[in-house]
Amino acid sequence: MDINHVKFGYDKKNILITDLSANIGKGKITSIIGPNGCGKSTLLSLLTKLNKPQCGNILIDGQEIGLLKGKAFAKKVASVFQINDGNRDLSVEEFVSYGRVPHKSGFGSLSSDDDAIIAQSLEDTGLANMKDKRLCNMSGGERQRVYIAMALCQQPEILFLDEPTSYLDMYYQLEVLEIVKKINRDKGITVIMVLHDVNQALSYSDDIIVMKDGAIVTSGAANDIVNEKLIADVYGVECRRLNVYEGLDYFLPIKTLN
Repeated sequence: MDINHVKFGYDKKNILITDLSANIGKGKITSIIGPNGCGKSTLLSLLTKLNKPQCGNILIDGQEIGLLKGKAFAKKVASVFQINDGNRDLSVEEFVSYGRVPHKSGFGSLSSDDDAIIAQSLEDTGLANMKDKRLCNMSGGERQRVYIAMALCQQPEILFLDEPTSYLDMYYQLEVLEIVKKINRDKGITVIMVLHDVNQALSYSDDIIVMKDGAIVTSGAANDIVNEKLIADVYGVECRRLNVYEGLDYFLPIKTLN
């Protein structure tokens, strides 16, 4: 996915994204990080066509996303946002089955192939034994897995996740991220997610895009670009880099900087 000189704002005075360019590697997990209000979710809204750039363009496999209409775009891209207003009176299996809509014509019924894809999506997200449970009776972490399973049913090339660990406790945060990592590894789906937690981004990403004030500060391999100075400059926080164990560093916040 290529982002070329993209600019966006809701009006001429309030520009949220300024001349932003980046390349997102196919088959990788890329996390977008940065302080609150820096433009992370706004960028995601542009990549998923919820908003349209004022200038520049966004390409998937060399094709401008604006030229991909409706179902054609939904066959390539699936998204899970922070706020999901799906019908919580549905069963897990019923809800997940809606991920097949882009692949159906009109009001066609589900085929045996569709049923197999739904079953596999439930299996991949650890929901097979909960398929008859209703969303209204599920925890936040369980529902997050349901939304990811529905996205998987679309059989996308790219999966977008907007802060998938928000409002979840430590257990469910790690569970969701492990599922995302497994999906990427086993299915080769490109994952692009917005994360607040720098340490989670380091642990679960191949590449990281760091944003501040609507622009990209830096981007590249996760373990190469994040350091104490970057965190101080971007977040205004002094921290210490700790080697938890080989191959995994942890940034411990010390104090805010004035």
